[in-house]
Amino acid sequence: MDSKANELFVQKIENDLIQEIKHNKVSIEKIASGFAIYNKNLIKELTELAIVRISRSIAHTYDGLSNYDKFQKIVDLYKNQANLSQRTSQSMLLQQYSTPAPISYIASLYVYSGDPKSIYLEPSAGNGLLTIALPCENTFVNELDDIRLANLRTQPFAKIESQDATIPFTQYFKYFDGIITNPPFGTLMEAQDYDGFPIKTLDHLMALRALDTMKDAGRAAIIIGGHTDWDEQGRIQAGKNRLFFNYLYSHYNVEDVILIDGHKLYSRQGTSFDVRLILINGRKAKPKGFSPLKNSLISEVIYDFDKLWSRVFDTGITVKNPIEEVDSKVKSNERFTETKYVDRSLITVRPELFQGRIEKFSQDTVDKIVREGYDKSQDPIAVWWDDEIKKYDVISGHSRWEASRILYEKGDTSLEKMPVKVFIGDKDDAIDYAVLESNRSGTAEGLLSDIKAYKRAVSKGFNRDKLKSLFKPESYLHLLQSLSFLNERGLFVEYLNQPSEQSFPYLKRNAQWVGLIRKQIPLLSDSHETEIFNFLYKGDKKNLDITKERFWEIVERKVGAIDFNPDQPLNLKSVISPNAYSDPIRDKIKEIEKEITDIERQRSYNENLIVRAKQENKPEFIPKFKEKISQLNNDILAKLEEKKKLEIEISKVEREINYDLFTPVPEALKKDDAMVILKLKIKMKSKAIQLENF
Repeated sequence: MDSKANELFVQKIENDLIQEIKHNKVSIEKIASGFAIYNKNLIKELTELAIVRISRSIAHTYDGLSNYDKFQKIVDLYKNQANLSQRTSQSMLLQQYSTPAPISYIASLYVYSGDPKSIYLEPSAGNGLLTIALPCENTFVNELDDIRLANLRTQPFAKIESQDATIPFTQYFKYFDGIITNPPFGTLMEAQDYDGFPIKTLDHLMALRALDTMKDAGRAAIIIGGHTDWDEQGRIQAGKNRLFFNYLYSHYNVEDVILIDGHKLYSRQGTSFDVRLILINGRKAKPKGFSPLKNSLISEVIYDFDKLWSRVFDTGITVKNPIEEVDSKVKSNERFTETKYVDRSLITVRPELFQGRIEKFSQDTVDKIVREGYDKSQDPIAVWWDDEIKKYDVISGHSRWEASRILYEKGDTSLEKMPVKVFIGDKDDAIDYAVLESNRSGTAEGLLSDIKAYKRAVSKGFNRDKLKSLFKPESYLHLLQSLSFLNERGLFVEYLNQPSEQSFPYLKRNAQWVGLIRKQIPLLSDSHETEIFNFLYKGDKKNLDITKERFWEIVERKVGAIDFNPDQPLNLKSVISPNAYSDPIRDKIKEIEKEITDIERQRSYNENLIVRAKQENKPEFIPKFKEKISQLNNDILAKLEEKKKLEIEISKVEREINYDLFTPVPEALKKDDAMVILKLKIKMKSKAIQLENF
């Protein structure tokens, strides 16, 4: 890794965050490319490092602010950060996600003792985000991941180590005043015995190992995956969670276990996984007790950062709501107030924000209500109070609102005050409700609206099951996934919204292809997408007979050309292809790539065997596995060298041959690839390639 380039990139992201310049995954990766950083996982980790630095600065240098005011600044920072959705195979396997900065600040502030002599441990530190309220010089951190470990070394921690956190930290038994950790949420291959308790999940085991290092009077804040379920008797459901929490409650003073909604408070870290925040204040002198029965406090799910702050620090701060009369009418687990009457002059409509459909309302519904009259006994219109414009926005019930407007203008004065229910939450929450829930369930949406809804759901970190519940059937979800990379105002989406199959054959198929290739090649622009549409539908009719593989090959060759300019057309009509000659070489490359994949699979298997040997305390097997991994690495290097030589051959062919895109492969190529390639080289030298002689 180029540490200088990494540092410059981090500084750039820091500056943009400070200036409240918002980014997404694409813009972040574009900035990184300017520093010659292309590894997507590295980009994500460096972006997070920038967030760590700013959050730590807020926590330690804003001396004139209260802790709560600092917390609000960190919440604002979180709302401005890009969604860190890049995922590696390891992070997906272990459910390895860093903690959002506001939760990190709350957790580390809870652990912080205020004593300058206190020392702290974060045993699965990532980039250090969970430690932002703790003094670096008094904090020990531990991390296995190489990139994150390098990022930790750029910060002035007391000690930085790289130990398997599933193994006891025997050197630090009851050593630290405070423990803070958010271990990965993976499942162990086999249950591990811990003090007579069979522990089956990685985060439970790592949490217990971390607690071994806490002093008897120490504090701990631990984040683990999932929410708690209870049985009919109010006990935690039998299984791994009951075992884990019974152990915690019997050995430690557990002050609280807080259920945190992943969609609302975790999504910008790349996941919508629900989590629990466990707060521990000391170790019991003698083990006794067990986890409490279900009650209203421990079963409450927290959807709001302010509520989380209030729950941990009991400051009396409640969720801010601009409607003064609302508080007494709201139950803690409800999303709306009770029905109230509001002067219609205070109600406005902004369909560009709160309406999923292209049309602002359903004309048929409006006409029906106007004919039959407005029935105030029906479910009231849903609104949200926008404190900036001092008005209520309609978020659900647009057709009813439009009908009431017409009737009111015709003289129905009973509609001067409208029955409404007020949505509780911020603007982002209100848009989520309007676009993803209410208006989708109420009326069939157009394709463009569904694409927008899908993109919003993904940006919020919705998992696969949640997406499947919103977009049915699953085949339609697959379609939206591909189409979400298209230009919303482009020709593909425009004609897909119309009955265009006769005029544009294979339209859905081709749109999916283009969406997928735009996902893989971000350099393709909206103009390129239009050019591809015209190539397929306004050029030669035989272009529609192209296969997916050939289509991808054409576009990738154009984009991969040394003189490619993203601002210039692809010139697909002028494509000249040596496919008849280069295909045999490409087939050989594919074989090599398959062999490399097989070798990598063997290497991964042996790496897992090393982990298992460590877990089962059988170190004598490790050297054999390492030797096998070394051999497999050499095999991969040899295959890569062979692949590189063949790619050079293809480059030579492509520079020398001009031939029609749809020319059939000559029979000679099918019979004897090696001989044809040899003849091709000879003819290339003479610059006299004649297909008829083959």
